[in-house]
Amino acid sequence: MIKQKIYLIIGFFLVFVDQRWGILSTNMYTKIGFKKDRDTDPSYMYFNSNEKEPHLFHKLVFTKKRLLDRYGKTNGLTENMTETEMAKELGYDRIWDCGLIKYVWKKENPGD
Repeated sequence: MIKQKIYLIIGFFLVFVDQRWGILSTNMYTKIGFKKDRDTDPSYMYFNSNEKEPHLFHKLVFTKKRLLDRYGKTNGLTENMTETEMAKELGYDRIWDCGLIKYVWKKENPGD
């Protein structure tokens, strides 16, 4: 299943497509009038490979503040650790994606 994020903003749509699935020459968005705006940098999510069925967690769940608030010193986390060090201490590792492709569709007459 292809996951996409679509945002409606007055006069235009922004669509972010996973680069693994959004090949420009066969992409449905270009066929219906969207224009490629840019590629985003690769990003990452966290997972715990020790779980029977590992889940992916968005990186915003693993900010230093959130990790310290949730797990604090009871799990050996300290403020001088990085986000990645804290996640590893809790048994999580990062998995990287290929980035996203940002497409834009603009209404021809925004006042209509």
